[in-house]
Amino acid sequence: MRFDVLTMFSDDQALTGSSADSTKTIDMKTAGIAENELFVAARFTDNAHGCTKLAVMGSDDGNTFREVSSTAVTDTTAGAGVSVRLPQGCPRHLKLVYTGGSMKGKVTAGITLQAPSPRGKRIGDYAAN
Repeated sequence: MRFDVLTMFSDDQALTGSSADSTKTIDMKTAGIAENELFVAARFTDNAHGCTKLAVMGSDDGNTFREVSSTAVTDTTAGAGVSVRLPQGCPRHLKLVYTGGSMKGKVTAGITLQAPSPRGKRIGDYAAN
């Protein structure tokens, strides 16, 4: 999966405790992203035990954040991940919040133009009609 440095929320960020904000907040006005369908993709680079939810939080002023999209996390083994579709008309400032019970492990997450395929699957792995 490809990320632009300007659109990354977490780069091998250690997850600890029961809640963790992404290390970076993205200002969509300065990120240089054309309006199109966008996804937040997160990949666990180390077994991230305890993480159960990934929430995209948005703010118009950069101070007061509210949830704009979220997904349950079911597989937190190394290499696994989740993706969340960003709704059209998101607030200007975005950050991620990882929640769960007694989290540990690492995550890399950012905005991408394409939802990632399931782990270990390539186009050649699927049978043609």
